[in-house]
Amino acid sequence: MQEEKDRSITTQGIRGSYMAETIELKATGETITFTKTGQETDGKFVETIVTLPGSGEGPPLHQHVLQTELFEALEGRLGLRCDGKEIILAPGQSFTVPQNASHTCYAVDGAEIRFRAVFTPALNIEYMLREIFAACNRRKSKEPSPFDGSFVLHQVK
Repeated sequence: MQEEKDRSITTQGIRGSYMAETIELKATGETITFTKTGQETDGKFVETIVTLPGSGEGPPLHQHVLQTELFEALEGRLGLRCDGKEIILAPGQSFTVPQNASHTCYAVDGAEIRFRAVFTPALNIEYMLREIFAACNRRKSKEPSPFDGSFVLHQVK
């Protein structure tokens, strides 16, 4: 139980024998709820629901070398930067970031937003997100230490 508290993990309900897991990045208030895990989809994909606070700031610019990432706006307007292009999604609209494309996301209007993010294939994205959030929370920062970031990324090769 202490480990769950330290990692900022909560549960959101039970589906069969699986309990949905939510992680929180305390420095920003961003949450990620794993709604379908790689185990549930035989590694085909991981589905999450992400909440970004009104401050609008999402993750730093990054790439998924071997995965696509589908973004679907659920509540509020979702901004994306993908390979230098700005994309704004209204609720119900979606965009797929191709493999190896530099991208980030953000809240457009200064209000909290919710969106679905689907990573295909699953690979180790759940581990990476959990560990990066835990490393950030240990530092009380929105970024992990260089050591923690390097260590986690090395593990997911």
